[in-house]
Amino acid sequence: MDSDGDLMKQSTYKDGVNETPLDSWRDFIKYIDEKHSDSPGLLYRGQAHADWPVRSTLDRLMRKYPTTTVRGWDGKTHTSKCPPVTAEMQLEGIRNAARGLRGISLGDLDRKKLWILGQQHGLATPMLDWTWSPFVALYFAFEEKECRDMSGQWVEPPARAVWVFTQTNWIVEKLGLEVIVPQGEVGYRFASQGSMFLRMPQDSDLETIVRKNFPDDPQKIDPRPANAKTKLERIVIPNGDRIGCLKFLNKMNINRMSLFPDLDGAADFINRLWELNADWPLVQTPKVQDGLLT
Repeated sequence: MDSDGDLMKQSTYKDGVNETPLDSWRDFIKYIDEKHSDSPGLLYRGQAHADWPVRSTLDRLMRKYPTTTVRGWDGKTHTSKCPPVTAEMQLEGIRNAARGLRGISLGDLDRKKLWILGQQHGLATPMLDWTWSPFVALYFAFEEKECRDMSGQWVEPPARAVWVFTQTNWIVEKLGLEVIVPQGEVGYRFASQGSMFLRMPQDSDLETIVRKNFPDDPQKIDPRPANAKTKLERIVIPNGDRIGCLKFLNKMNINRMSLFPDLDGAADFINRLWELNADWPLVQTPKVQDGLLT
């Protein structure tokens, strides 16, 4: 794509949602430069499969396990149309299960901090993690070679997606979301990622919520261009040259070691260099002569 017009021709807009297909991850760099450089308040989220809905991990579990089966006093099995665990049970569960595993008591953490801490360690939560950096989002979109498709099978996706959310107070309130910014001891890892969270309503995905709350009015002509009306954008990027994308981002110091600044992140980063053909100079043993690197 060589021009601004070419980019815009491929975009489609409806009900507050814009979809922009690109030809490669390299076009993503140009698109961000041309369209987003002067646009404050944008949040980005990378997803390995372009078809995945923007849904919280806790909501995915509730959809996967929509019923509860118990054996009653009569010896019979009874099924209820509700998930076996509620959000409150999930939160209190991690508080109780993690007793004695940290330097401080989890009882000292309020609900938001406990959700953040759980998110940091892989707990299914009602929060969606976003970043201020489009290129951090691009990394998370391309990081893993394979992911589960909508049927649950492990596949290498044909396309990946970076979602863009226009974060303003009135949009957040209209959609029934809550913005949570990680701070203090529970936010050290997320500071490296430029992260913040949107707490989602139960049993919902972000695209559906946006389309429901910002439907186009066929009786009213809106003179604004599509990008001015957009509340949510999905940028679809073909899967081709995934390694080239990760090598480029590594040169920008966007990798597991920088995004997860702890020993786990450093070890994972070194392991992933096998796939990148050791694209990092410090894995080469330096020569030392007279106390100086040569």
